[in-house]
Parts: sequence; C-alpha cells; structure tokens
Amino acid sequence: MDPGKSGLLVPKQDPDALADAIIQLLADPEKAKAMGRRGRELVETKYNWKTIVRQVLDIYKEVLAKKKK
Repeated sequence: MDPGKSGLLVPKQDPDALADAIIQLLADPEKAKAMGRRGRELVETKYNWKTIVRQVLDIYKEVLAKKKK
C-alpha cells in the first residue's frame, strides 16, 4: 500500500486517528474516490491469480534448486 495515495494508515487501537481519517475522506470525496481506484488497481495487480501462482511456482523452483545442491 502507498499511504495517502491508495489508502490511509492509522495506528492500531487508536479510534481517534481512525475517526480523523474517516472525516478527512468524507470532507474530500474526490480524494476518497481516487484513493479507492488506486487501491483497487494495486490489489488487482498484486493479488491476481496469475501473479500469485507465479510467485508460488518461483518459491517451489527455489526450494527444489536448493535441494539439488
């Protein structure tokens, strides 16, 4: 995630910070929409099935290569 561009990060167990982030987005709907679009693009790119399968196969290949040594 790219804080401020594809979403907002707040400290855990900090309801005031969460409320402030929500208020910030409610005050600027265009920014909220843009962040939502960028967040969705990030998830669709990074976590699509083709990418995940490729990453798992790369791990298997790496493990097998180490076993052969």
